[in-house]
Amino acid sequence: MKRFRRFNFAVGLFLVHACAALTWTAGCSKEPEESGLTAGERDIQEPVAMAEAMEEAGEEPAKMNRERTLAPTNAPITPEQYLIELQARAKGGDSEALFKLGQYAYAGNLSERNFTVAADYFRRASEAGHTDAMTSLGTMYGEGKGVRRSMIEAGRWFKRAAERDNPLGQVSLARMYLRGLGNGRPDYARALHWHQRAAQLGDAMGQAGLASQHLLGQGTRKDLVRAAEWYREAADQGLASAQVNLGTLYRTGSGVARDEVEACMWFSLAARQNDPTGRKARDAFLRKFDEAQIADLDNRLKAMEPSEPASAQQ
Repeated sequence: MKRFRRFNFAVGLFLVHACAALTWTAGCSKEPEESGLTAGERDIQEPVAMAEAMEEAGEEPAKMNRERTLAPTNAPITPEQYLIELQARAKGGDSEALFKLGQYAYAGNLSERNFTVAADYFRRASEAGHTDAMTSLGTMYGEGKGVRRSMIEAGRWFKRAAERDNPLGQVSLARMYLRGLGNGRPDYARALHWHQRAAQLGDAMGQAGLASQHLLGQGTRKDLVRAAEWYREAADQGLASAQVNLGTLYRTGSGVARDEVEACMWFSLAARQNDPTGRKARDAFLRKFDEAQIADLDNRLKAMEPSEPASAQQ
């Protein structure tokens, strides 16, 4: 069994994404009314849970490190000095400095919160080739923050980032295709393509999105086994919504052998991240489990915990 690797929501997962990422795409792959799912499969959450997990992980923008150490003196600088340094680098066209200034302007860190200024910095960084800035700018167009709302512009920037192998850009573009934003007609084949690209880069959101398309038969034949495999890839990285979905597959025996203890294990891992669905499902199992099942669950959870480094064991 693969060991659980904690999913890194990353403080640097673009403040704009943590604050707003893809909320305007919520419900991107809701199940069609006549999907033909069984009662058990209807339990499985849609990919929108992935966006919610991101939002819950960063509803308040992560605070940027307000101190930095400069070699070779290791003398700390103040936030004001750091801001001045960033501005100087930005004047020289440094794309990373432009992107960080955009983050600060969006979140109100080190400077006053200003979406218009943030969008301008993101645009300048994007034009210098910064793919995270492209995705951030696309999100701002999707929400109409600092710019006039335009799904065409949002898709254009997402595509530029996606073509340069930016996973969040690929997932964002896939969700646009799922919802049919721009022309009102979902394009499941293109959504599948971009989810596959992101999944192959090891992105948990891309893996979970790909799993959901296999689950629902969107752009590909319905394949519960493949869905379970991709949910596991994302769940192993610690994505709570994927853990809930994988737990549901084990609970219903969809694409995997039915195993209530295994299901409860995945629900428990999601519950540890304060996922309400995971917590509710876990508690329901715990109320009916006997002592042997609880002991089995504890052993499986321990087996999923990362091993201590050798240096820490000495």
